Amino acid sequence: LLWATSVGTGVTSLSRYAPNILLLPIAYTAIRNRRDLMLVVGAIVFGAIVAAAFGILSPPPPNVIEESSRATGTVGDPNELAAFLLVGLALAAGVALGKGRSPLLKIVATVTVPLCAAGIFLSLSRGGLVAFGVMLIVGTFFAGRWRLVLTVMLVVVVAGGVLYFTELASLPAREHVTQAGGGTGRSDIWKLGLRMVRAHPITGVGVGNFPIVSPDYALRPGALVRADLIFSSAPKITHNTYLEVASETGIPGFLLFMAILLSCLGCALKAARLWARRSQPNMEALARAVFLGLVGMLTADFFISEMYSKLLWVMLALCPVLLAIARAERDEEELAEVGPAPSPVA
Repeated sequence: LLWATSVGTGVTSLSRYAPNILLLPIAYTAIRNRRDLMLVVGAIVFGAIVAAAFGILSPPPPNVIEESSRATGTVGDPNELAAFLLVGLALAAGVALGKGRSPLLKIVATVTVPLCAAGIFLSLSRGGLVAFGVMLIVGTFFAGRWRLVLTVMLVVVVAGGVLYFTELASLPAREHVTQAGGGTGRSDIWKLGLRMVRAHPITGVGVGNFPIVSPDYALRPGALVRADLIFSSAPKITHNTYLEVASETGIPGFLLFMAILLSCLGCALKAARLWARRSQPNMEALARAVFLGLVGMLTADFFISEMYSKLLWVMLALCPVLLAIARAERDEEELAEVGPAPSPVA
């Protein structure tokens, strides 16, 4: 805030960061066992079902593909819809693949997977489709005993995507996905973000201040095709979570942000390995699903600014929760094997 051009905008930005970051300690203290965890996961999957259903029931017009006419579900933005559905798809797959679940729960989870996939396709989000592919590719390395399932799913999704966008999708939809065309101005906005990072690598331009100062960085060497996105009554945000954090808070802020992301991802993998050693495939599947859902969402966030997303921070918060539950169960099991301590001799 000390060097932000607009202190008021910076305060607003911090007021959005604060409650999201507080989700980490809130979730860590509130979610204490498997039942609590499944309630949260179930709520996220249910939200994904509703969002995907709305997106499918109100598909984009076949002959006109614009930002406002693409499937947005209940989210309101097609790119954000795709990112959220990636999380729902991964968690639903984790529930479906786990053993010991009720048959009804597994049926609902199994149906949710293609439902979310259809919603991602209908959103026509290039970033969402890229993130979908990355999530499945990463899954072939980090899915543990389910690597073969993820490999088959990857082949099916690629084949289905190729079939849909070459044979079934309308020409405007096909062109929107296959012809980048600058990403509706993203490349120009990214240029401004990189200029800010080069100009202020340590301090950044001030938290929340990218839209405020972006016109100052437009009048520099290097042509901009979509200058109208910058010189307008509502300047655009970066449409890249990582670049926006780096441009606003500098490289130190970016490294702190990445440290949170990577440490949380590491917690999810550690939890999955603990449950794998104890032959708990249902919880191992859920931990790996949280990990892969985060990978998909974080990849999609390369194309949208989602640093304030509550779902992102909830997913991050679930990672240390998973590790805490896995360690608590391991300690209880080891204590049960050892037995109670002998009473002292009088």
